[in-house]
Amino acid sequence: EDSAAGGGEVEPQGEAPRMELELNPVARGTEVRLESLQLGDACTARVSALWADLGCTRCGERTSMQLSGLAEEGSSKKAWCDKCAAVLSAQLRPCFLGAAAGLATAGYVETRGCTLSDVPVLKLLLMCSCGGERELQEAVRGRRMRDGCRQCHTPLPLYFSNLCLIRHSGAAGGAVARAVDDEEDEMEGLLKKLRKKNADQFKGLGLCVGKPLPGKGACRHFKHSYRWLRFPCCGRAWPCATCHAESECPAAQAGDAVWATRLLCGKCSREHPYSDKPCDACGNSYTVPGGGHWQGGDGCRDQQRLVKSDSRKHKGSSAGGVKKTVSAKSQRVGVAGARNTAAKKLQMAKPG
Repeated sequence: EDSAAGGGEVEPQGEAPRMELELNPVARGTEVRLESLQLGDACTARVSALWADLGCTRCGERTSMQLSGLAEEGSSKKAWCDKCAAVLSAQLRPCFLGAAAGLATAGYVETRGCTLSDVPVLKLLLMCSCGGERELQEAVRGRRMRDGCRQCHTPLPLYFSNLCLIRHSGAAGGAVARAVDDEEDEMEGLLKKLRKKNADQFKGLGLCVGKPLPGKGACRHFKHSYRWLRFPCCGRAWPCATCHAESECPAAQAGDAVWATRLLCGKCSREHPYSDKPCDACGNSYTVPGGGHWQGGDGCRDQQRLVKSDSRKHKGSSAGGVKKTVSAKSQRVGVAGARNTAAKKLQMAKPG
């Protein structure tokens, strides 16, 4: 199946220098190979971005990361497992792709605490012999992509039948890879101690299930948020993400983006998986509910959600502050219109 490739010109990135490609890469981690790779005679390629589906080696929970093949800062990512709070990390080592030279390895993904199970999305950067570059937003396996250089107009075709994952030493993300990064091991040890310490957070704060949280879950950052969020890194519940970022959690101090996986109801203090739905136990809504009526601007301000039967929807000022006009059609047609027309004719017939 042929299709025109949806690419774009690649602008120079002065703020982030590109990673150097490995000409003789070491076979370590999980190899990402493009089977039956076909490129133009004057075309080479490299990975610009890769979406990795990872599975935790401790509990099997699935997570995904986006790894960059151009910027060194985005080539390595770290996250916490949503289920067991283990540290998961992955690093992409991009390689040189050239069909003429038989180079079909897109790169190697080294993992820690997890294994690479699939690569659902792959972005490639096609490089012409004249120096022009085109980035494919998504390289699809089994589909012939047709594109051309914007400088010399040379065809830049691409085709590969399948994406194969070949596991080498260190692909399991076990003790071999874990002993390499001492800094992450030290952070993991600190986080384990914090999770063990915060397991009895309720007793330390004098809280119990069935009674409301302090301020019903609100804080100085979000005064109308009636819940606490439990973060998997330190295992502690905080009123909001800003409170967690200002805490002494090593992951927060390192600037890592951590998403809460569970929440505590501000009314009954019961813990649930993260959701925007009301509490299953007490029916408490975690945010201030918004109605479907305009209510003079105090209610719903979303024009798409307003109730059609609301008589106040099309009155007053619009969302942009413009005064809305009132239709005078009822005074121009019907009985009222005939009466007003007769009155105007009678007034015009009177001598001035």
